Parts: sequence; C-alpha cells; structure tokens
Amino acid sequence: MINRICLPSDINLDGENMKCGITKYFALRALRNFEGGLREDAKRIIQQELERVGLIRKEESINGILHRMKEEGLVDPIYRLTDKGRALLEILPKRVSSLSIARANQRGKIVWVRTDIEEIE
Repeated sequence: MINRICLPSDINLDGENMKCGITKYFALRALRNFEGGLREDAKRIIQQELERVGLIRKEESINGILHRMKEEGLVDPIYRLTDKGRALLEILPKRVSSLSIARANQRGKIVWVRTDIEEIE
C-alpha cells in the first residue's frame, strides 16, 4: 500500500505506468463490488460514491472516467473491475483526507497527501 501519493500521478503496475487521479480512485472503489450491468448502472454507482465522499463531478466527467477505465483495461465490457483494476485499487491508499477532497473540488486536480485528520474510508 502507498502511504503518500500525488494525484494525478503515474503509478507503476506490473511494469505499466497508470495515471490515477482522485475521481478515478473513487470510481474504482465504487465499482469494486459491482457485478456488471449497463453503463447507466455503473455511472449511478460511481455518482453515489462521489456524492458520499463529497466530490462534485458533472455527468460528462463520469462518462469520461468510465471510458478511460475501459480503454485502460480497468473494467470489462459490462463495467466490472478487471484483475488489473483490482490490482491498481489494492496498491492505492485506503483513506483520503477531507481536505484533499475540498482541494479537488476547487481545482479539479489535486496533490493528495495522506493525513490523519478527518479521513474518509
């Protein structure tokens, strides 16, 4: 597990550099128990997770994240996490500070440094 990471950032996953930002991180988390379905179902689940943690994103942003995750092989054609998606999620931090989320909402991009105050799991 990574204790400190800057997002968006390159993460080496089995020799392949993967870009991961805070929105993609929470999208991966949202889909970790999704058993597959329509794009609309995946979008709804991601939107609920983003709302739960306080991230504000437009529908187009979620469409873009799903598209990129599919292109990168992180989700399969019915939007289940692939082994690659699960591996990426596994190496990322388990907690995010609420301050990081506030910064992400302000700028759309974030330097994410794990802190011990008001963390969201």
